[in-house]
Amino acid sequence: MEQKILEVRAKRGGNIGTVTMRLLVLLDTYGAERLEVAIREALERDVPHHHAIQQIIERTRREEGAVPPLPVSLPDDPRVRDLTVRPHDLSTYDNLAQPIKEDDDGEACATAQ
Repeated sequence: MEQKILEVRAKRGGNIGTVTMRLLVLLDTYGAERLEVAIREALERDVPHHHAIQQIIERTRREEGAVPPLPVSLPDDPRVRDLTVRPHDLSTYDNLAQPIKEDDDGEACATAQ
């Protein structure tokens, strides 16, 4: 499908380098499935332009109630790009949700579970 949009843009005198760059940004931002669907719709509507494709993607995302994606720019450092974050057990925070009561001296203390 991406090749078809490039062919149509080339026949209409479009800058293929710009279109390719914009499609890659859309791919990175929204993913292959959304991009494919939007390109197909743009071709069906005879609006083979990256602005139309982005508008189609945004429209369908709004209709689905999806939040806008936030781009993440990571440094080209393998220590960052290959980092794996292991979540810990959140039950350790359960004590924070317990009501606070006072001991015999008027000092605040957490209730025992």
